Amino acid sequence: MNYPSITLPNLGLNAVTVTRTVTNVGPRSTYTAKAQLPGYKIVVVPSSLKFKKIGEKKTFKVTVQATSVTPQGKYEFGELQWSNGKHIVRSPITLRRENTNLENCDGQMENILCKVPLLLDADEMI
Repeated sequence: MNYPSITLPNLGLNAVTVTRTVTNVGPRSTYTAKAQLPGYKIVVVPSSLKFKKIGEKKTFKVTVQATSVTPQGKYEFGELQWSNGKHIVRSPITLRRENTNLENCDGQMENILCKVPLLLDADEMI
């Protein structure tokens, strides 16, 4: 089975779902998913893929949600593992929870994406 990577560079607190497709490169087999990345809830659907022939393609969805304790502005690395009991296929997961307020910018604007609200007086509105 090939192994597509997952990268979400601007993850907020809302769940995000990505779809990936894998291709079987070996004999008949059933692979079961397991995802690891502390501070994030990760759900894979379907959680197992059954391949009957070489070249067969299967699609799955990965839903990722950061928790409120997940650090903002830092890249975090984990993996999605597919195992058939004999082989383990690993897909890298790279996530970065975006900053959503100024308290978390700490003057490191060159390293962190900060969302700054724009406040206008009534006279300045166009």
